[in-house]
Amino acid sequence: MARGAPDGVLMIQAVVTVENVPIAVEEATEYVIDTYGTYSGSSDSYQDLFNRTVPADRKGILGTVELSCSNYSVATWRIVVKGVTIMEDEKLPESFSKEWPNLQLKAGQQVLVQVKSDGATSINAYCDVSYKEVG
Repeated sequence: MARGAPDGVLMIQAVVTVENVPIAVEEATEYVIDTYGTYSGSSDSYQDLFNRTVPADRKGILGTVELSCSNYSVATWRIVVKGVTIMEDEKLPESFSKEWPNLQLKAGQQVLVQVKSDGATSINAYCDVSYKEVG
């Protein structure tokens, strides 16, 4: 007779005890977020490559921001993390990675990666952000 498991299967529940107090094991809750962004165009105003605000019931964990593009002499970049402008109106000579090993963001905080062109030259820009949410 089954009681939550097939016949012949013994169910075991693990409980951690700390100083004689049982602690229930909680399910891991990590959320995968789409972190790859692209832009193709010639706009002279900033365009979002990645824009994420941490939802109310989660915590964000930021690792690395990687940037690349088809024309480094034209592309201008902006990165804002937790309200702090990391770079703005910066031109890069080649692909770029900025690391924040396991930087934690609380609910309401934002990661923003943007790029713009000169208004005349078309660029293809890419970013990949090492980021996940837990909660």
